[in-house]
Amino acid sequence: MSNKNLLIALGDSWTEGVGCYTDEIISRYKSNKITEDEAFNLGRQHFNLNSWPTILSKLLNFDVINLGLAGSSNSAMAKLLINEHDKNYKDTYENVYVIFLISDPARISFYSDKKIQSWRPLGNPIDPIMEIYIKEIMHSNYDTDMESVFALKTINYYCQARGYKFLYGSAFYNVNSSLNALFNLPKQNLHNFMKQQSMIHIVNKPKLKSQLGCGHPNQKGYAVIADKIYSIMIENKWI
Repeated sequence: MSNKNLLIALGDSWTEGVGCYTDEIISRYKSNKITEDEAFNLGRQHFNLNSWPTILSKLLNFDVINLGLAGSSNSAMAKLLINEHDKNYKDTYENVYVIFLISDPARISFYSDKKIQSWRPLGNPIDPIMEIYIKEIMHSNYDTDMESVFALKTINYYCQARGYKFLYGSAFYNVNSSLNALFNLPKQNLHNFMKQQSMIHIVNKPKLKSQLGCGHPNQKGYAVIADKIYSIMIENKWI
């Protein structure tokens, strides 16, 4: 065993590392030679390499498994960890840390064609499945917050059973008083050690944002997020 510590990262595009485009891709996009979707497909091979989990794992000298996936719902991350990666990593590693940067609570997931699929309440026109969800189920923030609470509790209980250490925060959705009232593990909520309610606030500078205008951080922005999580872990002597 080359390393006794493992980091498992959960989240959406902000964990996958979307926004870390090369200068060449940015140049081709700005000159209208490729579309945003084409830039995304070309950039995907670079995202993980510059994501906050990869940077954080280097700071910690941990091995890393980045399960972050663009567009993912919080429930999909619970399913991905527990159903698709149901392996006791403690057989190989002395310490396993699971860090989850939650996404928009309004996202939902189902199994479809043997795969986990996520749906987002975005787009024009709205996807039929989301139209029904919004009309029949999503009546208040409480409804969607409870979906996220269920995913967080499920992952937390799973980590407890496996002997993993679980930490969580939020990418761009504020972990506000409403969500905290429903679910708040004081020593595991990264935002209890920050002034900001989500990570988007600490990368709200032009030099830290992707030049594609997609709303994601760039390589420097993800490094800031990694540094923040690292400092919280060190200050609290979690490692």
